[in-house]
Amino acid sequence: MRVKALFASPEPGAAVELGPVLVSGMAWSGSARIAKVEVAFAGGSEWIEARLTGPEEKHAWRRWDMPTREEMQCTVHIGREFVDVPAGIRRTLRERLRQICEALVALGSHRTLLRSLVQSSLAITIGSWLFRYEFEPVRNRVVVVQAFQQR
Repeated sequence: MRVKALFASPEPGAAVELGPVLVSGMAWSGSARIAKVEVAFAGGSEWIEARLTGPEEKHAWRRWDMPTREEMQCTVHIGREFVDVPAGIRRTLRERLRQICEALVALGSHRTLLRSLVQSSLAITIGSWLFRYEFEPVRNRVVVVQAFQQR
């Protein structure tokens, strides 16, 4: 029997506010214990490992949930396409964006302000470089999307 899983909360199609949302569900298998559950957001392009709860038993339902945004560590993604940016600039960029990410997560309770920041074009300048980035609130992640060297 194939492993199967379902979402319990929030219900499929439910509208949720920006901010902490507990995503939870159940997984089961007719032939083995459930060792891991991964959940995809943003159309399945990236998977996040869920936290398993409850007893681990063969042929049994296993509860799972996703950590809330406050429990997830902020991450910064600077893609391979930015290898031409000097290493020292990338290190400084990573540290500043990590601080920005943590500040944006802290704003999670101020939904209107956070929503306007997320929808705006975010940029940072380091030396002669200008970086445009986006904040992904579901993943607590900042992603660099463009880099320009100003002359």
